[in-house]
Amino acid sequence: MESTPASDPLRGAQLGAALRGGRVVDLRGLAIAQGRAAWLAYLDLYVLDADGGLYDAALLAALAALAALRLPSVAVDEAGKARGVLQGWHC
Repeated sequence: MESTPASDPLRGAQLGAALRGGRVVDLRGLAIAQGRAAWLAYLDLYVLDADGGLYDAALLAALAALAALRLPSVAVDEAGKARGVLQGWHC
């Protein structure tokens, strides 16, 4: 069973609202250069078994994944292109 925002828009909208509205995720942390460039993060959750508490389990899984997220250090040059390298990450 695969649940995506497209196949289950209410559940996807609820998780998105909880993460953004609850100030759980600081979206300013995704900024590379204020007003010029930012990271775009996607989060896919795959449900292997749905025997109750699906929303809570999905929210906790999303929080754990975002808490473990590490982004490479980059900067934006005058041309607006992201530049930077951090331990094997090339931009």
